[in-house]
Amino acid sequence: MLYFLHKHRRTFISDSILKFLIEDDTTQSYLIQNNFEKYISLNHGQTTLEVVNKSLDTLQHWSDSGVNKLIACFGTNDISNMPYEKTTPPQTAKTITEAVTKLNTFCTSNNIQLVYIMPGILSTVTTQLQTEVFHIIQASLPLDIIRIHTPQEMSQLSGSAEQDTVVDHCTSDGIHWQFTTGRHILKSALSIFGIGCVFPKINTVTSHYLVLKKHTPNVCFRCGSKSHSKPQCKRETSVKCSHCGSHSHNAMVCAYQFLPCNHCRHVGHYTGTRSRCPLWKRRHLSRHSPETRHDSEETDENMLTA
Repeated sequence: MLYFLHKHRRTFISDSILKFLIEDDTTQSYLIQNNFEKYISLNHGQTTLEVVNKSLDTLQHWSDSGVNKLIACFGTNDISNMPYEKTTPPQTAKTITEAVTKLNTFCTSNNIQLVYIMPGILSTVTTQLQTEVFHIIQASLPLDIIRIHTPQEMSQLSGSAEQDTVVDHCTSDGIHWQFTTGRHILKSALSIFGIGCVFPKINTVTSHYLVLKKHTPNVCFRCGSKSHSKPQCKRETSVKCSHCGSHSHNAMVCAYQFLPCNHCRHVGHYTGTRSRCPLWKRRHLSRHSPETRHDSEETDENMLTA
């Protein structure tokens, strides 16, 4: 995953492990407040090498625009697939290490500081295999690569070194982090760059409210008028959103159009569900119609920007 902060010139790149950034309302509110919401790149189901290779062109473009900080998190899919692909811990660790090193070489040549978040503890692989992978990654990564030892962070959060306890306490499905776990690791990553991370109280402010205040300030959040606020809006006048279909507001003040899609992270087509995501629809149709399958990532990107 890549995470980009416009103000601070930072970015994040990841597989799906950092999806809490857009699924957790508290974290997303923090991102919106700091202009981060448009610069999250999630690569669902991608291996380490796929994430890195796919991201280099984007990173080059962002580097040319002044990006100088990168937080990357990948390798979870490689580890979780070990039992199915019959790969050994040394093989898996070697793949991850080479990808991180490749990314670090690119970052060094482009004056970008990299922080690598290691994969966390999973329920799908035995403790012995995971421990061996983590140990090799730690020992093999170049010393100049700053990394967050995620298994250690998760053990501290759960108060235990036992795999089952850590998984129950820190993940939602045995793989992806619970929101509180994600916030903790996000704080750790940002602190390396000297950035404090104070999350808003979600019971008093929501990501929808924040993004509307940011993009459509001083208007009625029901009809978009500048002459009154939402409490004063005439309820007898019907409204319907042409973007998400809601009857509680019109498209001018639809927060979804300003929020990143919870599947692909692109802004513009999200309506609260992944069913409108061009990338999700393409992959969903491909699974049901093998003859229409096409592996071109360029085609997927064209669909997202069309």
